[in-house]
Amino acid sequence: MKVNRLTDKNFGQNFRASGARQPDVPYLIEAMLEEREKNPELKKKFKEVVETVKVPVVAGGGICDGKGFAAALALGAQGVYMASRFIPTKEMTAHQNVKKYFIKAGEKYRREAATIVTEGLYGPCRHVKNKYALELYELTEKERRGEATLEDVLRYETPRMFRAAGDGEVDEGPIWGSEVARRVHKIQETKEVIEEIIREASEVIKGLQGLVK
Repeated sequence: MKVNRLTDKNFGQNFRASGARQPDVPYLIEAMLEEREKNPELKKKFKEVVETVKVPVVAGGGICDGKGFAAALALGAQGVYMASRFIPTKEMTAHQNVKKYFIKAGEKYRREAATIVTEGLYGPCRHVKNKYALELYELTEKERRGEATLEDVLRYETPRMFRAAGDGEVDEGPIWGSEVARRVHKIQETKEVIEEIIREASEVIKGLQGLVK
């Protein structure tokens, strides 16, 4: 298994993380309780990483609450990193329309994934689904089949890069984010988010302690 060394830590990033998907970043696991039920290989893969490296492992990708934090710790991580979870926070510099769109994505896409991965000149990237992301996906599929060129993709992507985050036109530009969009339902202060995550993780860990005697 390939492990990416970053200073004195190792970052385990899984397939549900948002933003740019660089090929040299290890695709490890999503440290979520429900994901372990869907894919029993996740626990095994994460343990391989923890047991292979001699530095702290930080888990990431789709973690947004105390349950995910506690699960990552139980599997051997020394901590977690979260990105998409902080999009709908008051301190986030993205346009307010983006924050509102992000928390409504789960309602809009009840019967399907709220995100989509596209290629393109700035990808692969995971987007919260919107008109821009779906059109970019179709265009890059055409490019893959030889029905469009990279220049066509460039002409589509470049002028729209900040239409959502900067101008608030939520269907006209990229909203990078993970499936966390399905599980976050309100805009909060960053301090409040962190306190809730730590409180829930502590409650989960205490509850588990009562099960092991």
